[in-house]
Amino acid sequence: AGDVFVRVLNKPPLNFDIQKSGGLVTPNIGITSLSRAFGPVGGDAAQFVSGKFNPKDVFDLGVQILGGIKLGDIINDMIFGAASAAGLNVPNLTTTRKLVNGVDSIEVSYKWTVPKFAGNGDNLLLDTGLFHPNNGSQFSIEALIDKPLNGSPPTFQINGALTNFGVSLLPGAELVELTFNSLTFKAVQDQKVDVAVNFGGMQFKGVLQFVNALTAVIPLDGLNDPPYLDIIPPPSPQAGVNLGYTQGIPDIGVGAFTLQNISLSAGFYLPFVGKPMNLHFGFCKREQPFILTVYGLGGGGFIGLDIGIAGVTMVEASLEFGASIALNLGVAAGSATIMGGFYYQKAGAGFTISAFIHAEGDLEVLGIISVCVEFYIALSYTSKEMGGPHAGKLYGEATLTVKIKIAFFSKSVSISMEREITGSDPKFIDAVSQSNWALYCDAFADYLAV
Repeated sequence: AGDVFVRVLNKPPLNFDIQKSGGLVTPNIGITSLSRAFGPVGGDAAQFVSGKFNPKDVFDLGVQILGGIKLGDIINDMIFGAASAAGLNVPNLTTTRKLVNGVDSIEVSYKWTVPKFAGNGDNLLLDTGLFHPNNGSQFSIEALIDKPLNGSPPTFQINGALTNFGVSLLPGAELVELTFNSLTFKAVQDQKVDVAVNFGGMQFKGVLQFVNALTAVIPLDGLNDPPYLDIIPPPSPQAGVNLGYTQGIPDIGVGAFTLQNISLSAGFYLPFVGKPMNLHFGFCKREQPFILTVYGLGGGGFIGLDIGIAGVTMVEASLEFGASIALNLGVAAGSATIMGGFYYQKAGAGFTISAFIHAEGDLEVLGIISVCVEFYIALSYTSKEMGGPHAGKLYGEATLTVKIKIAFFSKSVSISMEREITGSDPKFIDAVSQSNWALYCDAFADYLAV
C-alpha cells in the first residue's frame, strides 16, 4: 500500500532548521524506508508498507503551535489502502533534477496537506478539548529548496498554515473560546520569517458569560483592525502581538448607592516563537479601580485573571473599604479618609497576600497654611516560589508622610520602616521565656512524681 521498495537499515536523520520554519513546524524524520509515491519515509516501516502513517513519527514531541498545542497530538493516523488514494494526506518528499537557464540543479519539494476529513470520511484533525478543528479546518506545509550544482548557495521557501480552528481555555472548565481564521508563516531565503495571525474573536463561557454582551458593540475582526494592537519586535523576550479592548461602563447610582469607574477589559497575547499564548480578563484595573460609596462609607478594588493553555497563570485581586469625611468652616477646611483592605496575587505555584490600612488627612487655614498627613501600614506574606527579598517570609512595612505649606514655602518629610519575620514556626524556647517556664513547673511542685 505504501509503494515501499527499499528498507533503510541505518535510519539516517532528515532534520529541518527550526529557525527557517518559524519555530511552528519542525519535521524531523528518521528515514526507515523509501517509497516510489512519497519519497523518504520515517516511522515504523512495516506499518507504512501496510498503509498506516503516524504523524508523531514526523514531528518532534516538542513542536507546538500557540506555544502549547502539540502538533503531533492534533493530527490523526493516516490509513490508506493504496498510495494513489492517500494523495497529500501523507507527506511527500521528492527530488527532481532540472536545468534552468543553463544551470543544473536539484529541487527538493516537501508537501503535506491535512484537511479535517479525508476523502473516505476519516477524521484527520482531532478535537483534543483544547484544540477544536472547525468546518473547513486544514493544516498544510510546503517547502521548496533549490540547490544549484555549480557551487552556488541553495535557495528555499517554506509556507505553512493552520486554518479555521478554535482553542478552549481551560479544557474541562471552559472560560473562553478563542477562534482563529488562520495561523500562517512564510520563510524565504535571506528574509525574516513572517508570522501572521487572523484572529476571529473570543466567546466567554461559564462564570464569564456576562462579558459576551460587550462583544456585540466591540468588533473583534482579527489583527487587521482590532480595538488596540501592540507589536513587540525581537529581540525582546516578550516579542509577540498584544491585542484586545477595554470597555468603560457608565456610573451606577441608586439612592445612596453609587458605583463609579467601572470597566471591563480583555486581551490576547500571542508570542512569535517559543512561549505559550495568554488571555487576560479584568474587572477594572490596578491603576483605575472601581469606587463604591454608600452613605459616605466606600471602597473599591479590581480583579484580574490571566489564562494560558496550561491553566490559570495569574489571579490578582484587591478590595478596600473605609470612610471619608470633609468639613469646611470658612476660615478652615479639611478632610480625612481611612481605608483598609487586602491584596492577593497568585502566579504559578507562588502567591502574595497583603493586608493594609491607608489613612490621610489635610487641613487648610485661610488658604495660607496647609498641613497634609498620610499614613500607610501593611502586613504581607510572599511565598518562596515568588522569589524576591521577602520570599517565604512575613514582613510589615509602614510609611508616614507629612507635608506643610506656608504661603510660598513648602516642606515634605517622609519616614519609612520595614520589619521581617522569618517564615519558619517558632521553637518552644522562643515562645516561652525561662522565667515563665520555671513558674509553670513550680505550679506542680506539690505533686509527687509517678
